[in-house]
Amino acid sequence: MRCRASRPQLERDPLGSYMRFLAFLSSIAIAAPACARTSAPRAAAPIDSLAAVRIAEGAWRQAFGGLIDSERPFRALLVDSVWEVSTSYPPPGYLGGGAHATIARRDGRLIKVWHEQ
Repeated sequence: MRCRASRPQLERDPLGSYMRFLAFLSSIAIAAPACARTSAPRAAAPIDSLAAVRIAEGAWRQAFGGLIDSERPFRALLVDSVWEVSTSYPPPGYLGGGAHATIARRDGRLIKVWHEQ
């Protein structure tokens, strides 16, 4: 004769599920404004190479300090509506690299900043 083990029955609490669902929805509603798009205000007109260099220089000073002055002159090149700003590379035979930044032409938003070694 076989003994049949009975499975435990799960208790269903429809009100508890409903309350958890409402709590989930309210957490999304509270978090939504915090996740809103945050971007730099749009410039009145697309920025030019001089403005791109100024934006990059400000970011470099913040990241690398006064060291950036030794890497002048700065160059800006427009590639696919993105300004690629870089410092002059070190002379041949010198170990190291220069600072670089990419800046959106449309609104002057800083996309990326890095320094080669």
